[in-house]
Amino acid sequence: MAVQWREGSNGPQLRGAGREDAEEKVPAGPAYEISTLNVFLAAATSGIMPGGNRTELPLFPQSEMAVLTQKYEEWAPEPFNKLPGPQGIFGPSSSVSPAPLIRWMHLLSGMDDILAMAFSSQTLPTSVERSFKLVKTKVWLGIVPVTDARWRAKGLDATDNIEEALAIIAQVVDVFKHLAKPEVQGDLRNINNKLWAEIDVFQDACNAVRTTKGEQAPAWNLTKLWEAFNEHHYKFIEKQARSWALTHLKTLHNIWKQKFLVTFQSGRVLNATQATVRIDHFDMMIMRKIQELQFEADIYIRSRTDGFITASREINPSLANIDAPKEQLNEIYRHVEISRVSAMEAAFQMTADARTQHRRREAPVPAFLEEPSLNTDREFAHKELQPEIETPPKMQMERWVRMQMDEKVERFGFVIYRLAYEGSDAEWKAFVRKLEAGIESGLEGLVGIDGVKPKMSLHWIDGREEKIPEGDLDAARKDFKAISDLPSFPSGLAKTTFLAITPHCLLSFSDAREGDRKGDYRGFLQAVDADFDNASKKDKKSDPIGYDGSFKIIDQLVWTDLFAVFVACNGQTMHDYWALAAQHPWGVYVGPTTGVRRRQWREMKGGLGFFLEASKKVVDERARGN
Repeated sequence: MAVQWREGSNGPQLRGAGREDAEEKVPAGPAYEISTLNVFLAAATSGIMPGGNRTELPLFPQSEMAVLTQKYEEWAPEPFNKLPGPQGIFGPSSSVSPAPLIRWMHLLSGMDDILAMAFSSQTLPTSVERSFKLVKTKVWLGIVPVTDARWRAKGLDATDNIEEALAIIAQVVDVFKHLAKPEVQGDLRNINNKLWAEIDVFQDACNAVRTTKGEQAPAWNLTKLWEAFNEHHYKFIEKQARSWALTHLKTLHNIWKQKFLVTFQSGRVLNATQATVRIDHFDMMIMRKIQELQFEADIYIRSRTDGFITASREINPSLANIDAPKEQLNEIYRHVEISRVSAMEAAFQMTADARTQHRRREAPVPAFLEEPSLNTDREFAHKELQPEIETPPKMQMERWVRMQMDEKVERFGFVIYRLAYEGSDAEWKAFVRKLEAGIESGLEGLVGIDGVKPKMSLHWIDGREEKIPEGDLDAARKDFKAISDLPSFPSGLAKTTFLAITPHCLLSFSDAREGDRKGDYRGFLQAVDADFDNASKKDKKSDPIGYDGSFKIIDQLVWTDLFAVFVACNGQTMHDYWALAAQHPWGVYVGPTTGVRRRQWREMKGGLGFFLEASKKVVDERARGN
């Protein structure tokens, strides 16, 4: 599809997305992703921090993990055994404190803030589009929003697809803009500081257990480990996002710069000393948009931890009064952020202006070459200030990959049911080869993936042998529930979901070829929610209308999305996948989408509808004629 644009008053502009291309909005969720606590405890006990760096701090012993699930009164000395429950609107929620882990989850989920807002004039948490929420989750987990394999399959470096490519990168920049909003950063600061205090209470209680017996306090300090975890976490997600965004932007800029130069140099030679030049204003507009996005990525894809308490009691002086109302601290932070962004913008503008003045003085150009020259001034001014534009940081290993490298992990993967029974054995074997090649192709470019490929497992079950009717997902779910709790069930395989090949799935691979780059129209599998109960009225009330406990997913996203986000990190629900899949013309999950892509789907569906209506008219007229 050729890139579409319109001529505006200031030159050519990309079409963009319309209001009808906006997605359904859903609650943004807590500022800290719920899975953060599990990631922290894994880091505290293993010493491997986000990004793979090993801390030098003494580790939290595995033997102490049990204490986290026990009420304070069951193990802590006074005064810790008399701690009341977490604070609510009208005081402590109970006279007896729950286990430390429960208290921490209460804070991490933002429940105390939600309750506070419910009884105040504050605005409730904002809602965001579904795709944006998923991109936000992936960024928080250090998972790229679009893998190299998917980027290539979608052809996003092709000039015809520049609008979607820029929209995808802009989503990641927008995530960091969202995290930098005063109210969101205030939630992050508030949760961190409250959780820091709770962990510090737990640390004091653990120290008291020993000192009251005349023993030394433990060498480990969970409060310091939380601080180290936070520092590494924010640096990791910043580096991952900057690496991904700046690498793709550099490639796109080089492609469009070369395209512009080829056109520029294609003018006619008039004589030995004169020639005409051609300027493509659309190409120039695209280059400017790429440069603007590079600048935004540089400014906004940064960690904001202003006002976070640390074990060393170091804190931004302007935010040091941590007991001040959150709104007051948010306003202080807003001014800090405005000053920070303004300083970076001013530094860039000053450098760009200096280059322009030098160029005009030393090598003046005709008026018609001034705009391309300004583009060049901006390009090299930014590169002068930020070397990462030309040399982006290297991508690091994603946590879900690192998790599988543990020597305790023998295998990981999915059970996959054959529920399509037509065709010969030879045809089925050929299909399986095609399917598994497509699934594995989604791993291209992932850092460290070759180290865990031997552990990847797709455990096939032939539905015919289990007396499962062809295409019957409910019967397959019943069989899976029966076997998943057995001691003989292969260790390491997912128990919350499984895959299935139905006749429809089989048909989607019918014309697939090795190395296909079909983007969003690839062969797909069925991902099935193992816990869905089709007969339960309770489930029907809580599940979205139309959700049947499964969704279709393209082959390339089985490992990097379904396993990485859902199975390994609990970052997405099956309902959410299904809702995103429903937008696709085939009803297939292809990852988070942009308004540009949804506009293309909308127009494609409109064109198909027009074609079907026209066909119906022809058939009706022929019928009347007969």
